[in-house]
Amino acid sequence: MRREHLAHLLRAASRVIDRRDLLVIGSQAVLGTWDEDALPEPAVLSMEADRAAFDDPDGQLADRISGATGELSTFDQSFGYHADGVGLETAVVPAVGATGWSSSTRRMRSPAVGCAWSRTTASSRSWWRDAPRIAPSPRR
Repeated sequence: MRREHLAHLLRAASRVIDRRDLLVIGSQAVLGTWDEDALPEPAVLSMEADRAAFDDPDGQLADRISGATGELSTFDQSFGYHADGVGLETAVVPAVGATGWSSSTRRMRSPAVGCAWSRTTASSRSWWRDAPRIAPSPRR
């Protein structure tokens, strides 16, 4: 997956659940810290990104993300990549400082652009766990 695909998924998922902020969880969150050209090829092979809404206690927003942009959805069939909706409890990470893991997140803003898939514009922000101590191996 490329960073532009991640941004496209962000805009689509954000529009589907009418929320501006989403958390990227899992392997593709590394695209928030590193450009795909700096990562080894196996790190960018996945064509799915897990997304969680910050205010989804019953999982309904996650279900909407998966239904509209998830695996085998029309979105996935059209673009070849997809977003799975997950709950915040999926983000099992150690506490960082007094404020917990969320204090170590970074933000990627996806500006308002026309989305051919939804025929609307959406401005959204994606958050991911920062990976400053992880140095990618050079591509071979």
